[in-house]
Amino acid sequence: MRIIPILVASLAMGIESPAQTTGAGVEGTITDPAGTLLAGTSLQIHNTKTGAVWTITTNAAGHFRAPLLPPGEYDLSISAADFVRAGDAILDRIQLTVGDEARVNLAVSMDPGGRKGPLLARINLTSGALSGLVDDKVIRDLPLNGRSFHQLALLHAGVMSSRSSGKDPNGGRMPKISINGARPELNSFLLDGTDINDVFDTTPGLVAGVLLGVEAVREFRVMINSYSAEFGRAAGGVVHAVTRSGENQFHGSAFEFLRNSRLDAKNYFDRKDRAIPPFKRNQFGATFGG
Repeated sequence: MRIIPILVASLAMGIESPAQTTGAGVEGTITDPAGTLLAGTSLQIHNTKTGAVWTITTNAAGHFRAPLLPPGEYDLSISAADFVRAGDAILDRIQLTVGDEARVNLAVSMDPGGRKGPLLARINLTSGALSGLVDDKVIRDLPLNGRSFHQLALLHAGVMSSRSSGKDPNGGRMPKISINGARPELNSFLLDGTDINDVFDTTPGLVAGVLLGVEAVREFRVMINSYSAEFGRAAGGVVHAVTRSGENQFHGSAFEFLRNSRLDAKNYFDRKDRAIPPFKRNQFGATFGG
């Protein structure tokens, strides 16, 4: 088994596990202009943000597969005699997300340094799983009361809040979700491939009722139905999240989220001669990584 380089995040490290998919993957074929499959062709997969490079070789059938790639943006380049120059990118800026298995069919040109348009299948041809992605932009931009990323799972069809499951010491303090009608105890929550369900096998979280502030999460996928056996034991759905990792440049942010009764309007049933009960909450913090 090949050892894949591991990206280290601030205060957190993703650990490779052969049992569960912790990232993304890409597979496909390489052919010449006549359609002949090219065996033994070297393919380089370059992460544009971190500079990490994976080198793989096509098999006798001209097929290649690179599993367990960290989610991110990649360039693909090949090295083959009489074809494109070594290092020339023939497919750039391909975006891989958590749980994604991209299918890429590459046709190389006879003209050194030239390129022929690759065929990229964005429809998932490798898995019959029904799932939905919550990407980085959605996590950062949508307002969340409590800054708990699992709340965004409710954006997908088949996922709903389980109001009949109360917040109690025997069932956990976190809000429960039902996926595809299954009980909340039948769901699985994964963070970088590690099971993080609470001791009652329901939604993980702190006493405050939040699950890891969204600033630490890059993206997550909600697997609703027909996912593969590698995810194990879950009879409901799987919420599969990955943490943010460093890049070649330093980035940081600071934030504060304010809730204040002075910004509220009275509802229909509030008495006109009484003030709104005071309420004030400040959620603030900062992130830094590279």
